[in-house]
Amino acid sequence: MYCVNCGQKIEEGKKFCGACGKSIDAQTQVIVADKRPIAGIAVATIIGIIDIPCNIVVIFKSLYYNPMGVEAILYQAFPALQSITFLSSSIGIAGVSILLIGVLLVFLRHPNGNKTVRITCYCMLLAIIGMFIASYFAIVESTAWSTLDSSTQGGLIGGLVGGLIGGIFEWSLILFLFRKRRWG
Repeated sequence: MYCVNCGQKIEEGKKFCGACGKSIDAQTQVIVADKRPIAGIAVATIIGIIDIPCNIVVIFKSLYYNPMGVEAILYQAFPALQSITFLSSSIGIAGVSILLIGVLLVFLRHPNGNKTVRITCYCMLLAIIGMFIASYFAIVESTAWSTLDSSTQGGLIGGLVGGLIGGIFEWSLILFLFRKRRWG
């Protein structure tokens, strides 16, 4: 078993934690060693390792390169999208960094690791929905929106909805793998 206060391993039958001195009595809860969401740790780590470099590239491109091709056309027609993309990637880096810290805490059996991961997932889900709403209104409220044919309008909205679904799936999967009733 492990100490709730400091997370250190406690031998069976001990009355006090050898690291912090906290009393181990019948009312104290302990963390059992095999109660780690291994699949969640693996999935969240892989997602983090992929997401951080991708977001860094998007931020780097928006700061140091002029958009070209379809990206240039979109940013010219809908100028607010460039700022929303930068903000979204910045939030993404922050969220994934906190996620990886939470995953490390879970791996090290820290008592607040699972809570850190779950709170991060909830915050990122709200951020994804917020970025979707901001992008939707940046596109629909633009003067260029009315000049587009209906198939192009549908394609733009479909792309936004696809991004929303992908983001919700990613963070909901992590949230599911670290759900409270199973891992504490």
